[in-house]
Amino acid sequence: ISEETIDNFFKAFDNDGSGTIDFAELSLALSIVCRGSSEEKLSFMFDTYDTDHSGSLDYSEIVAVTAQMKVVAEALGRDPAKIQPFIDNILKKADIDGDGTIEKTEWLRVGASTPSLLQLLAGGDWVAQDGLKKSTGPKPIVVKKQQKIKLTQSHINELQSKTNFGKKELTELKKTFKKFDKDSSGDLNRDEFKLLLKEAKILPGVNDVTTDSFFKAFDNDGGGSIDFNELVTALSILSKGSSEDKLGYLFDTFDADHSGVLDESEVVKVMKQMQVVAEALGRDPKKMEPFIDNILRKAKNSNGQIGRADWLRVGAQTPSLLSLLAGGDWV
Repeated sequence: ISEETIDNFFKAFDNDGSGTIDFAELSLALSIVCRGSSEEKLSFMFDTYDTDHSGSLDYSEIVAVTAQMKVVAEALGRDPAKIQPFIDNILKKADIDGDGTIEKTEWLRVGASTPSLLQLLAGGDWVAQDGLKKSTGPKPIVVKKQQKIKLTQSHINELQSKTNFGKKELTELKKTFKKFDKDSSGDLNRDEFKLLLKEAKILPGVNDVTTDSFFKAFDNDGGGSIDFNELVTALSILSKGSSEDKLGYLFDTFDADHSGVLDESEVVKVMKQMQVVAEALGRDPKKMEPFIDNILRKAKNSNGQIGRADWLRVGAQTPSLLSLLAGGDWV
């Protein structure tokens, strides 16, 4: 935490504005930041940076937030220059009405969907729901890497409520995630993600072009990397979701421009992926081509595009659409 941010926290902890912090004020603030709900923590952080108590973060206060996030990123071993676009994207999403300020409701909404907002403001594990970390020196990075290998019970409970995985499955997924997180950054970059798909045999048969599409789909907050929560959420849909959930997720994966329809170039990518998977499943791609053409032809409109509703309709009638996009039994 930077010197300027320490001053902000001092004022936030000093609840009665007396210029000092008594034990009750310290305990109350730490209780919120360490053991409060995500919404309580986000609210406390907002109030900390809303130095003029206006109910919104103006330009200068947003600059202070950005500076603090870069300081924490550097402390966590990340390149502040490379993390800048990620930070900018988070704060841009928060300014929903585009007026150059961030209201508290906007802050809470984006924070709820972007766990990295809390992590990059207070240093990651320090704001975990299992309370204060035991540390005797100023080496949070070492503590983080040693303790993050094992999921906390609160994290397991959170993921179980949001996904279809049980405790044992989440524990195994965490081990797999750590194995492929080669730089121990807490996130998977594009190369690490590709290695995970290949060696762990997740989405077998997916080609390099489609892997990039899946990377963007898994990277829910657009930060340029995939954290454990994002990985688990996506895998939960693809491995245990309903057929409609899976089809919807795959549609969004190939709808690269988020237009709500698959245009000709996106349909071509779908076709190529189905041919690759067919070959991986031991079928002759050339013999499969008429079958694939027929599936996609039934979904296309008069402009050669595929809308989401038609995709879901044809997918529900043709189970092969799922198996030829993500590798058969895995989905």
